[in-house]
Amino acid sequence: MAPIAHLNQYYQGRLNVVWLDAHADLNTPASSPSGHLHGMPLRLLLGEGHPALLRAVPLPLRPEQVHLAGVRDIDPAERDYIARHDLVWHDVASLEAEPTRLAEGLNQAWPSYLHIDLDVLDPAENSAVQCPTPGGLSRRALAAIVQSVNQRTRLAGAGLTECTAADAAQGEAAIELLQTLRAYLA
Repeated sequence: MAPIAHLNQYYQGRLNVVWLDAHADLNTPASSPSGHLHGMPLRLLLGEGHPALLRAVPLPLRPEQVHLAGVRDIDPAERDYIARHDLVWHDVASLEAEPTRLAEGLNQAWPSYLHIDLDVLDPAENSAVQCPTPGGLSRRALAAIVQSVNQRTRLAGAGLTECTAADAAQGEAAIELLQTLRAYLA
């Protein structure tokens, strides 16, 4: 949450946030079936959630700043939130068919932040995650998405989460992404 909250304040609410994740992370303490905080960060960034945590978000994101990508494991309350707030949502099939489509919808005048939870990938492509979720992106499509976002907008930052690899072989997808992001953010 901290990097996105900081950058959104720094850029005065003019930041594209690309949420590449199997999960929407749009729960609140009241709506979450599990009560786990890791299912709430995007909702907190949008200005709703536990009051103590909201103090870390001085300028909440607006729905038009958020682009969900690869999200497929969604709780009913999250689905309602997405519909009520008209969040942009790119499903896996459309991203596999046309990975550059996501970048075309970004505000080109704004910098972008990439939140990449490795469970956005299909478990056949990368299983070294805490919550493997079938039906995810290929590594090829994810690489093309990241490249197209970098080509269309300036990358202000990126976060790579949920890597449980025990060694370099298991962490190959993460290592590859980190190398790409390092080059783009240099």
